Amino acid sequence: MTNNKSNFLPIAVMFALFFMIAFVTNFAGSMGIIVKHQFHASNALSQLGTFANFIAYACMGIPAGILLKRKGYKFTSLTAVTVGLVGVGIQWLSGYAGSFAIYLVAI
Repeated sequence: MTNNKSNFLPIAVMFALFFMIAFVTNFAGSMGIIVKHQFHASNALSQLGTFANFIAYACMGIPAGILLKRKGYKFTSLTAVTVGLVGVGIQWLSGYAGSFAIYLVAI
C-alpha cells in the first residue's frame, strides 16, 4: 500500500509562521520611524521596539522550549502566531490612541 499523504499543508503553515515572524521583526523597525514622528520620541526611544523584539527571543527561548515539550509544536506555533498578531494589533491601535505607553506595552 502506498502513502499518498501530501506535505503541502504543513509546509504552508510553517511558511506562514516564518513569514509572520519576519514580518513582526521588520515591522518593529518601520514602526520606530512612525513612533519618532508621532510621539516626538528620541532616536533611542523610537528603536526600543526593535530592541525589545530581539530581547524577547532571548527571554522566551527557554519558556518556549518547555512549552514545546509539554504541548507540542502545533499548540506552540498557534500560540506564537496569536501572540504576534495581538502585539501587532496593539501597536497599530497605539497610533489611534496616541499613546506611547500603549506602544511600549505592545512591544
